[in-house]
Amino acid sequence: VTSFLNAIGSLTQGVDIVVNYPTDFGDYGLVNWTLAGNYNNTAVSSVAPPPAQLAAVGASFFTEETLFNFVHSVPSTKVNVTADWSLDQLGFTLRETYWGPVHQYTSAAGCSALSGCFFVPQAGILLTDVEARYNVTDELQLAIGANNLFNMHPDTNPWDPNAYGPGQGGSANGANVNNTPVSGSQFDPNGGYYYGRVTYNF
Repeated sequence: VTSFLNAIGSLTQGVDIVVNYPTDFGDYGLVNWTLAGNYNNTAVSSVAPPPAQLAAVGASFFTEETLFNFVHSVPSTKVNVTADWSLDQLGFTLRETYWGPVHQYTSAAGCSALSGCFFVPQAGILLTDVEARYNVTDELQLAIGANNLFNMHPDTNPWDPNAYGPGQGGSANGANVNNTPVSGSQFDPNGGYYYGRVTYNF
């Protein structure tokens, strides 16, 4: 049985800024610069009480932990700077992206009150993406690149591999498992992604 409920009210406010500027280096090509950033803040405005039958046994829709994580598990700041260079058939893109810090509470066996949870922050991190392109013809393009060039990984929850018995790292809170990324990670937890691409336009 599944039922849907507007159990929480929240307000997110913020600002987005995008600035583009081209620089023509003549025989050395053209660079299109892009600066993009956003800042946002989320606050919980209301939480619906559980039905009387659930409240009577101490149940609730949201614990202190889940409410805190709802607000703080997404970075409030993200900034990226991109330089896109082109010259005749050649192209190259360099992008630096800063993800702001995030914070959450969690525990190996589950927790409700923050006093019984572990505080596990994810520090802000800078990621580098690159791509090189060559237009063989007007229709055919070859490219190689990397997202997260330096293979950065998110911080992880500090659970002991034996928290659930010898050699066991079972589930925590129904979702988090041993050494999973803090907050589920604001970027790909698998690290670097390296690729080659062939594009043909008909």
